[in-house]
Amino acid sequence: MADTRPTEEPTWLGYLACYALFVLLIVGGAATLFLVLRPALLALIDTLLGDSRANRIVYLGTITLLGLGLFILVMAGETYLRNGLARHQLLRRFIRLAAPVVLAAVLGLLVLAFAG
Repeated sequence: MADTRPTEEPTWLGYLACYALFVLLIVGGAATLFLVLRPALLALIDTLLGDSRANRIVYLGTITLLGLGLFILVMAGETYLRNGLARHQLLRRFIRLAAPVVLAAVLGLLVLAFAG
């Protein structure tokens, strides 16, 4: 069986890169949620439901689920990135974490383009 333990300890520069990517993940996720997904959700609700009494519940429920998903992604992301640094997989792991955020932003922008 192959030994998967790192051969050397990460340097302070590696930790700086790790936490810079982590902050980028937090900022990018929050910006996606509040600047893209929130208006896209409002446009989608207005288009699909119109002037319904369920609008508020659908909006609050969806934003809560999206926010909770982002929170879980960020909370798990710190350890995941730090372990990736030790195994020389930092960039690959960051891309795995950032891909859903980027995909959500693209989908939100598409909704805004077609609904607006």
